[in-house]
Amino acid sequence: MNKRGVPTWRDHLRIVKGEESRGVAWTANAIRAIVMNPTVAGIYTYKGENVVDENGENVRITDEPLMEFAEWSEFVAALKSDRPVRRSTPSRSMLGGVAMCQGCGARMSSNKKTKPNGRVHHYYACNNVNTGTCPNPGRIRRDDLDTAVGTFVKVTLGPLPVMERAGNSISQAKIELAEAEATLDRLEADYLAGRFKTDVQVERYWGQHEFQSAKAERLREEIKAAEDAPAWKETGRTYLEEWTTKDDEQKRVFLQRHGITVTVGSTEDGSRRVVCKMPELAEIAKETGLHVPEGYMWIEPEAEYVLPKQKAYKRK
Repeated sequence: MNKRGVPTWRDHLRIVKGEESRGVAWTANAIRAIVMNPTVAGIYTYKGENVVDENGENVRITDEPLMEFAEWSEFVAALKSDRPVRRSTPSRSMLGGVAMCQGCGARMSSNKKTKPNGRVHHYYACNNVNTGTCPNPGRIRRDDLDTAVGTFVKVTLGPLPVMERAGNSISQAKIELAEAEATLDRLEADYLAGRFKTDVQVERYWGQHEFQSAKAERLREEIKAAEDAPAWKETGRTYLEEWTTKDDEQKRVFLQRHGITVTVGSTEDGSRRVVCKMPELAEIAKETGLHVPEGYMWIEPEAEYVLPKQKAYKRK
């Protein structure tokens, strides 16, 4: 291994031959450095830079790489964005970090309070409750809010088919477009800096520029065509079927993925007011001509639940 603890090519050869690698044990950082190297995607590099051909395309070192370049690029992008994320709430509650306070728009977290008699109360509260920046901090028993949201999903959305966005092809084309545009930027910067001095170099520059420009234009057209195509596809399951198979943490992810919003406020008499919405449902219906099951009365993708104030947990 080198001084940074990254396995050298000699270590790789020993491993391939079935011999024991000389050096320290593999680490997460060492493995990360290896998989982020373009050679994994079969790309030839020199002094840390990708080597390109006369068209500005990456030079390949094999026709059978460990990963295709587009797949590898997406994988590397995911690794680079893989940073520790601070959770909005340390608990595994269903709506922590999902429910929002009507008073200030802040997220609500799950908390608990133990009374003198040992009884524990779980509730959701506005994250700004301790800062004094919310004019009317939302606060509600956890069971009450969980039940209201569960009713919204099972009754209001229940028999409708769950739809998923179909955007994988678009995302891959966008990665390739970003690469083509980056190549054009590099070529133009080198040209303006006077790095192409001979007639042959200038001719090669224009050849690469023309090729990459045509590639970028083709990809833009592909992306536009994909965006104009149906953006949703059926999963073959209903909201009720999906919901009943999930635990609280999975339900929270499900709500976030489908854009379901939950807002907690209060009425004039102090009762708790919960509003559940699914804004995407109108878009899905418009884009796909959403099939409504026979006998199902279509209602707006919104529901309101008012919980009597005596059920709400009172601070002491």
